[in-house]
Amino acid sequence: MKNAPTIINPTNPAIVDRVLIDFNTKMLNKLDWLTGAYGKAQVLTRKDDKKKIIKYPAIYTGTGKEYASMLPNESYGNFSFWDMQKAYDIDWIGNQMQVIEAEFGLIVWFNINKVLEADQKRSLESIKEEMMDVFVKTRVLNARIKLTGITEKNEEIYKGYSIKEHDQQYLMHPFGALRFNGEMRIEKLCNS
Repeated sequence: MKNAPTIINPTNPAIVDRVLIDFNTKMLNKLDWLTGAYGKAQVLTRKDDKKKIIKYPAIYTGTGKEYASMLPNESYGNFSFWDMQKAYDIDWIGNQMQVIEAEFGLIVWFNINKVLEADQKRSLESIKEEMMDVFVKTRVLNARIKLTGITEKNEEIYKGYSIKEHDQQYLMHPFGALRFNGEMRIEKLCNS
């Protein structure tokens, strides 16, 4: 898309970033309608005209101090990003392996007219099924990614963020969004 953000992935991704970059690459190859798959969003804040604090998801672009908002945006095309606001759990197996467990939400935003055929446009179930297949069939080295739930309720998709009326219009037909919640388990050998 002409106005989609250019995000530079880390040169040497580690732990969760490595898993997300690998999964995103494979997901983009499997879903021809997905035009952008972004990494882990940060929660940024700004004040609106009435001095109210607005929280929104944003991805660091990799240049300077620039961030790209991950709120619904038609100019980005159909896109996804990862929402991981909770701390990771870390366990040790002996002295040589760490097991990192993290909860995630993969938020997918789309224009339904660019995803589904005319006869399917009344239901998001085929998009859910296609995404569930991606989770089941995508393998990431040293990691297990398990889907635990799916929601299409606007207030749950962007939970923890401020969604204004302006943004809500981008969650109504022909636009839509889904949140795929899950857990990842990463096994990492430690150097002695």
